[in-house]
Amino acid sequence: MPKFSMYPPTITISKLDEKPFEVANLEFHWFWFINLEFGQKSQMTAYQYPGPVFWERRERRIDRKAKIHGVECLELRGFEYDIDGNIIAESTNFAKIDRGYMRTYAFLHVEYTEDNIIRLSTWKDNGFNDDWDYDPGIPTRVLDVGKWRFIDDNHFTDGDPKSIPINVNSNGIGLWEVKIGESTHRCLRVLQPGNSVDGTMVEAFVNSDGRTMLARRYNGSRWHYGSKRTIVDGTPREWTELLPDAPRMCYNDICFVLWDFSIPDTAL
Repeated sequence: MPKFSMYPPTITISKLDEKPFEVANLEFHWFWFINLEFGQKSQMTAYQYPGPVFWERRERRIDRKAKIHGVECLELRGFEYDIDGNIIAESTNFAKIDRGYMRTYAFLHVEYTEDNIIRLSTWKDNGFNDDWDYDPGIPTRVLDVGKWRFIDDNHFTDGDPKSIPINVNSNGIGLWEVKIGESTHRCLRVLQPGNSVDGTMVEAFVNSDGRTMLARRYNGSRWHYGSKRTIVDGTPREWTELLPDAPRMCYNDICFVLWDFSIPDTAL
């Protein structure tokens, strides 16, 4: 793979005074940028704070079918590369769309380290559902029903929806114009916050074709607090201290700090 740019393109986001559209999102999770269909391929670049600067280049493809514990599904292969094009990790998910839900049945991850660590888990393992929302899965229908309400540009709270339909992802929050470099996209904004400072939040911008143009991941202020990645000079730090210049987004009184974001090639 060729060498990639160290810095991301300029990104601006503006609210549109229009009724948000509903999307049918057939992509496998927000950061994979690939429809769960045989023969699909996608490429994207991830950037990380502090910076933001290049984190890794990612490639996804679906070119084989599989069967996990008797369940027929598709094999999604993912590859991560450093800025010089060297592969640093790969992962494989086994998933399918089942009655309006995206369901994952197994996950295999390989880290290219001295030990070449391999991890495999399936839907029959304890804790698998916590990581992959196996049961019932992730709804493919995404819309804005008023579940969220912005207080200001960086602070949102619970809205007052008349009702939330069943079997849908109701995390949409308005229609937005997203400019990435020279390209402009009209997108439904989607916010999926965790419920505590120990959690994370995902923010995605999805166009009318159901394709994600930008995905951003935030850490709660005490996500993995006390772990190796949060210790500086022997003292654990909150993410507000670790990334003082990174953008924030607050859900009620929970502060989330932007850690990384991904841009698919199709958005450029």
